[in-house]
Amino acid sequence: MAKTPKTPKAASAAGAATPKTLVTFLLDRSGSMESIWDSAMASFNGLVSELKASAADIRLTLIQFDTDPHNQMDLHKVCVGQRIAKVAPLTRETYTPRGATPLLDALGTTIKAVEQSLQGREAKVVVVVQTDGQENASREYSWSGVRELVARKQAQGWEFKFLGAGLESQAYHQAGQMGLSRGSTVSYDKHNIHAAQAAFAATGANIRSFAEGTLCSTDYSAAQKAAAGDVEDQGDADGGPAVVGGLIPDYMLRRLHGGVAAPARTPLVSPRAPATPQPVMGQPAHTGVHVGTPAHPWYQGVAPNPGLGVMGTPPEGLAPRTGTPFVLDVFGEGQDRE
Repeated sequence: MAKTPKTPKAASAAGAATPKTLVTFLLDRSGSMESIWDSAMASFNGLVSELKASAADIRLTLIQFDTDPHNQMDLHKVCVGQRIAKVAPLTRETYTPRGATPLLDALGTTIKAVEQSLQGREAKVVVVVQTDGQENASREYSWSGVRELVARKQAQGWEFKFLGAGLESQAYHQAGQMGLSRGSTVSYDKHNIHAAQAAFAATGANIRSFAEGTLCSTDYSAAQKAAAGDVEDQGDADGGPAVVGGLIPDYMLRRLHGGVAAPARTPLVSPRAPATPQPVMGQPAHTGVHVGTPAHPWYQGVAPNPGLGVMGTPPEGLAPRTGTPFVLDVFGEGQDRE
């Protein structure tokens, strides 16, 4: 008996199958995130809910980044290439803040893994980075090394997002050092849950529209930044408008247009001030930590390390990290074959 032919996939106007949208989200799991533990989970879960409302084929890879007790970067794969409809919400069991912030190593390593997984296949690629602290634990990638990687991927059509929690102007400074535009960056008040949820919801809304083809960019709009309490982007700091495009979910529009003010930014003390060490997750506070040297990842007050070496060369006095290669199946073929 002849087999019944499969129903062809939905095609675009040009007759080609609509490409998948591969979203890779790097979520900060460093110890300082403990102060906004529940807010971070609720905000991320809101983003996932926004993506689940899309009819587009979206695959999510969620990676939590920090360091382990041996100062090794830890990239924890929560889900890899999973159909968005099957992504489970974060809980306190699946997200537990602890170590330091190897921001550059996490992003550089992840970009390379996504690149390897693509292997020349067509897809829409979005990489999202969220952090509440400044770089303080990378050994292998420098700012310029990551910037070169990002530029190469942007030239190939990759979209990047940077969500800075409580970093104020440092969000734009760090994003700029990594080659990310002001339009792809949002700085939100991490202690204002409405601002945090607005930032994540805007990110989800823009990615959804990008996946569906109604937006050609995932950049934030001025209204989205205002809803997140972002007062850092004045629009003309780099000689042009702050953002183009961008959507606000319907429920946020109703709230903003219904007379409820956008969340106000709460004045914050620098989240990485090294003067007062704080214990993290039951660990004792550690004193005598060298500023600029991530000598112990469980110390919450480690200062940024400006002395990162060139790409592939660790800072002086720090041995290169060792371990198995970091591999991602961003299409989800290993667990979800069609």
